[in-house]
Amino acid sequence: MKYKVVQFIHLFFLWIMILFFRIDQVFAQEPVHIQRIATPVIFDGMPDEEAWQAIMPLPLTTYFPDDGRVPTEQSDVRIGYDDDYLYIGARLYDSNPAGIQAATFRRNFQDLSTDSFGIILDTFNNNETAMAFFTTPTGARSDFIVSNDAEGGNPFNRDWDTFWEVQTIQNEEGWFVEMRIPFSSLRFQKQNGRVEMGLTVKRWIARKNESNIFPAIPNNWGYNGHFKPSQTHPIVFDDIEQKNPLHITPYLLGGFRQQQILNENQSAYLRDDIFTREAGLDVKYGLSGNLTLDLTLNTDFAQVEADDELVNLTRFSVFFPEKRKFFQERADLFDFSMGGPNRLFYSRRIGIRDGRQIRILGGARVTGSVGKWDLGFINMQTAREGEIPTENFGTIRLKRRLINQNSFVGTMFTSRISEDRDYNYGYGLDGVFHLFGDDYITVNYAHSIEKGRQYRISDFGPTRLRFEWDTRRISGIGYTFGFSRNGPTFNPGLGFLIRRSYTRYGGNIRYGWFSGEASRFRNHIIQAGGNVFFLNTDGDLESVNLSPQWRTDWKSGSRITVNPTFNIEDLRLPFLLLGEIAIPAGRYHFSNIGINFNTPGGAMINAMFSVNAGQFFDGHRYSASAESQFILSRHVRLSPYYEINHLDFSVRDVSATTHIARIRLEYYLSTQFSMSTFVQFSNAADMVISNFRLRYNPREGNDLYIVVNENLNTDRHRFSPVQPVSQSRAIMLKYTYTFNIQ
Repeated sequence: MKYKVVQFIHLFFLWIMILFFRIDQVFAQEPVHIQRIATPVIFDGMPDEEAWQAIMPLPLTTYFPDDGRVPTEQSDVRIGYDDDYLYIGARLYDSNPAGIQAATFRRNFQDLSTDSFGIILDTFNNNETAMAFFTTPTGARSDFIVSNDAEGGNPFNRDWDTFWEVQTIQNEEGWFVEMRIPFSSLRFQKQNGRVEMGLTVKRWIARKNESNIFPAIPNNWGYNGHFKPSQTHPIVFDDIEQKNPLHITPYLLGGFRQQQILNENQSAYLRDDIFTREAGLDVKYGLSGNLTLDLTLNTDFAQVEADDELVNLTRFSVFFPEKRKFFQERADLFDFSMGGPNRLFYSRRIGIRDGRQIRILGGARVTGSVGKWDLGFINMQTAREGEIPTENFGTIRLKRRLINQNSFVGTMFTSRISEDRDYNYGYGLDGVFHLFGDDYITVNYAHSIEKGRQYRISDFGPTRLRFEWDTRRISGIGYTFGFSRNGPTFNPGLGFLIRRSYTRYGGNIRYGWFSGEASRFRNHIIQAGGNVFFLNTDGDLESVNLSPQWRTDWKSGSRITVNPTFNIEDLRLPFLLLGEIAIPAGRYHFSNIGINFNTPGGAMINAMFSVNAGQFFDGHRYSASAESQFILSRHVRLSPYYEINHLDFSVRDVSATTHIARIRLEYYLSTQFSMSTFVQFSNAADMVISNFRLRYNPREGNDLYIVVNENLNTDRHRFSPVQPVSQSRAIMLKYTYTFNIQ
């Protein structure tokens, strides 16, 4: 019976798509033909050569706080190119040059407290992904990938880096920029002798909380609207040649690791000293203008910063983002999202197991486009570590734009095979379809196959289905309706799942409006929504969460969100909180309220505050957190964070209080030299984790790192035998050098 219900749902969704789906009538904007630079440009930060004067400037309008208005400061932005580079020249005048906020030398800055200028390039003109290149008056660089048309929880991959250069000058008129981006860093397709891309230009004036952009994009999609690839303006290059560069990057690693391990009878700790001398290699080769091959040998991530310590107050796994550089290239292409953090491919399954790093012997990746298809391929091999066998990890991804400029279909295949002949395969189909206006449908189908289970294509046990219909705008009436089903035996060995064996129905209805030019408020949003989860085993209710919300944004940059939540949890089995508090099986009804407040991000001192209070299963929970940023100068910034959670189950005379404290101190001598110290304390883990990192980066691809890590026990007597003061420490020196061969 339940399979007939699922089949009916499939047919219903298909009927909905046929009934409402139509090909968009595309009202194409007139493209801007980028001019070839005829005379030399002196790359010094001042775009005043004759070559710049022959190029028409782009007209900028305001986007924030009010869209479509005349900017308060004059900007002159021009774009040109030669055989090797895309050039961007910007004269950013300021009526109060002393007020220009040049607050950082930081690589990959992302805060609003510094003035900035940059471009978003949809290089494949697919209206979904884009490359972004930004700089500040100090010449700091930030490059990142925009995916999923800037929709979803975190559509920006800021750990991605590529090769490009920038020079800036600041004087009594304002500040000035020259960027040059090698065409070898831009993957694109050439058709009939010309290349078409999408372009957005953005200037940010921090003290005014004002952004100026080209083209004129309405603010219907919120702050991220001006990052949307679908809203870029078409630009055309008539005669550029695709570059196929070869980058060879060897590394040398030396250092010392020390850890405390229990002896054979577990009566005492013994110190184990490990001296490291290693080498490895990364190779990047352009197979064609739009296909890139990456090879890695003895991959090492010694310079990667530690994950944030978290307190998990749920019975589900915690999702940690990928920070390792090798997995950042075209990471958006491998995003087979199944809703929230659930996904068919999760790169942290490769080389990380139970929080422990496993050596990666090597691997290969191919990414790019062939005709109308985007494609990606990854294959990695990990080493044997003690009782953990060597494993091979693979994934193949294909996507194709279909029907209109904002719709695609795709497929993915994943594999995980160990030397002891265990295997797990996953495959899936997905699609995003633009219906009309701002309405989109997202569909997923995924299936897993693993050793020890019989496979039948008609079996819904190892299958996951998802359907979402949502409106992508913050003004007017919006809505989201969704359905997902996770079969009881669906187990993607290279993926990530929050829950297993459930059927979910959910959505929300919302209304948003803008306050007008005279108001100090920018916009308001009210909404009501939630999710209902049923167990697949017997169809009984498992969870309900209902969550009305009110959010207000000020034009100053402040924001407040009020979010009451009403919950039902039906626990079939007890579970442990914090490893020590048992929540008994049973049905629970509880409610709470959360309030979040952000101060203006453009200020040199800014903060975020959050409180949550109310019932929690058969007790109560009171939580608060504060995160702030003190920009003491363009050289020094201090970022503290503190979180407290108090759990009180008076009916069982049980309570607990957890504390998490983090502090990050950063020092930047210049854009090339930086030092950072990151210290975390968690009383739930009874540990202090510290990380010190010195980086010298004279140019992209050349890096010297000195890294010091230490884990200290704060409650040494909680176990027997008594724990050592230092559980582990490491001192590492890593040097990489990139040979660029055109």
